[in-house]
Amino acid sequence: MSKFVLNTTLIIAMGAFGAATLSTAAAIDHTLTECDGLTVLSPEVWVGDEADAALAMDYGTTDLGGSYDYEFVLTFTNDDGSWAPGHGYGWLIFGDIMSDTSPLNGWVGDMGDLPQGPWTSYSTSGGYHNGPTMMYVLDYWMPTNVGESLGWSGTHSTNQSELIFSSIVTTGGAPTINWQPMGGLSTPGPAVEQIGDCPGSVTLDFSNLTPGGKMALVYSTTPGTFTIPAGYGTCDNTTLPVGGTPTLLTMLTADASGNASFTGNTKANMCGVIQICGLDLDTCIPTAGHVLQ
Repeated sequence: MSKFVLNTTLIIAMGAFGAATLSTAAAIDHTLTECDGLTVLSPEVWVGDEADAALAMDYGTTDLGGSYDYEFVLTFTNDDGSWAPGHGYGWLIFGDIMSDTSPLNGWVGDMGDLPQGPWTSYSTSGGYHNGPTMMYVLDYWMPTNVGESLGWSGTHSTNQSELIFSSIVTTGGAPTINWQPMGGLSTPGPAVEQIGDCPGSVTLDFSNLTPGGKMALVYSTTPGTFTIPAGYGTCDNTTLPVGGTPTLLTMLTADASGNASFTGNTKANMCGVIQICGLDLDTCIPTAGHVLQ
């Protein structure tokens, strides 16, 4: 059995809901409304099916038998051409709906995927906007490179074929995003699942990898993201969902079904601290970040 050993090989060389419920009740006439101590500007109009926005969100579902796994990917696209230095996006609601019960009411987020960007927990919004929400709502994701993305997952009892999302509080002059349709993940991206609890023997199961391809398993003790610099080999300019300067733990080879696994012994000082992700070196698509729990 291998052990989780903290080494110094750099990756750049190779290429359940929170207790708070947030109210967003507001009039549609640009009235500023106080909501749990926060001021929210409710727009007169919202983004429709044909409109572009600075962010795009895609999702895919997997039948678990009795419930469904949801994988979400938020990507900075700048499709509307609005980006300027200092733009940040907060109060992110997915499965959003206007003044009604969210189609993802009761969705349970995977805490092991957090943090994602600035967000460290899940909550819900209710009132004018309704749906699962990334917390804290006044923490802002501030991407600078088109293609930067964040990913997280969770479970729900139903399989929803259409979902929308919003980012209703922004900073730096960024436009808000209201009721923007999500896209579908036609091919689910790489995913990771932890089997066993930390501390102790833990297995990391990876799926949806390139069959027979190589995957880099990297870790960090720092939240955030890291973009592999240009010119540093395979997958340069790829943004990883772990912060600091990630370290290579091991290389894995996926089987013919696109699965791979790694088993190791974890210590108490690693739990809730070590953040890992897998990077498919054929597609240059990472898994969502995962914190050992």
